[in-house]
Amino acid sequence: MNSADTESGRSNANRGLAPLTCSCGRCGRPLAYEDRLMLAELTVCDACSDAFSLCVDCNAWTLLTELDAENSCSACRQATLPIQAYAYKPEPVFFGTGSKLFLGLELELNLEERSCDLPTLAGACLQILPYCYAKKDRSIRYGFELVSHPATLNYHRTAWSQALPAWNRIRQTHRFCCAGQTGIHVHLSKAFFSAAELAKLVYFCNQPTNRDFLAAIGQRPLGHWSRSEAGGIKQALSGEYDRYRVLNCNPAATVELRLFNGSERWEDILKNLEFADAIGHWIKQPDCRPGCDYRHFLAWLLGNPQPSGGYACLSDFIRQHIDLL
Repeated sequence: MNSADTESGRSNANRGLAPLTCSCGRCGRPLAYEDRLMLAELTVCDACSDAFSLCVDCNAWTLLTELDAENSCSACRQATLPIQAYAYKPEPVFFGTGSKLFLGLELELNLEERSCDLPTLAGACLQILPYCYAKKDRSIRYGFELVSHPATLNYHRTAWSQALPAWNRIRQTHRFCCAGQTGIHVHLSKAFFSAAELAKLVYFCNQPTNRDFLAAIGQRPLGHWSRSEAGGIKQALSGEYDRYRVLNCNPAATVELRLFNGSERWEDILKNLEFADAIGHWIKQPDCRPGCDYRHFLAWLLGNPQPSGGYACLSDFIRQHIDLL
């Protein structure tokens, strides 16, 4: 190597130029840097590039072994599956107008028999309720959780009313066994409440005099999955409690009512949604104080005139079950 070559090499190094060679990330053989190909974030040679192809859905370079017969990658296939993984949490899409309180429904669906094809059933549910998605849940023996995007109470009503004929046909075809084995959870948007109003809601859900009322509304005893325990408002609001409480404050953007018994009946689902909406609006009333118990809520709900939202299903349920309180 002459001095000219040495000086040239030093000059290239000083300028920070790329090395003249690199290695293929699949076969390991060296190749000229300018001949390299970057596929799926991997440096490969021309020969190894034949092991890759474009996904037809996301247009990303993918190993052929990870593509299906339609040239769709595993990530895109997973995104189109009717039943998502337990950790699946898409970006929320908000549905409905006329109210600043958005409700998210979590409906745990359990089946008696394993003869049902769950992806087919989930696909049928999502076809009639397109603002929902389905995901796995570890507490469900054989089934899935039907989860809605956040929506106003009126949007939920309209969507389910339109889907109800098809939903009832699904119920007649498949043998659900939700009651006593699963739950219904309703999320309320945290942004709807001030800090003081959230504190009143926590107090209401943990006040001893309200426990029988909450159990009657939820149609199941309060227990391991939905405990009501006095005190600890500060801890509840800071997310220091575990989530298995009547009111779970741990989610970043919502609070979750967990008291409801599982059911696939629309009447029960609507009653639960109406209760979540009603309690959320009642908490914001000027005369609702931290010491208020369920009798103040009932006086407001059943008063004349009724609240402008209209909670007919909830009101009828309370009138029929008032002897339980």
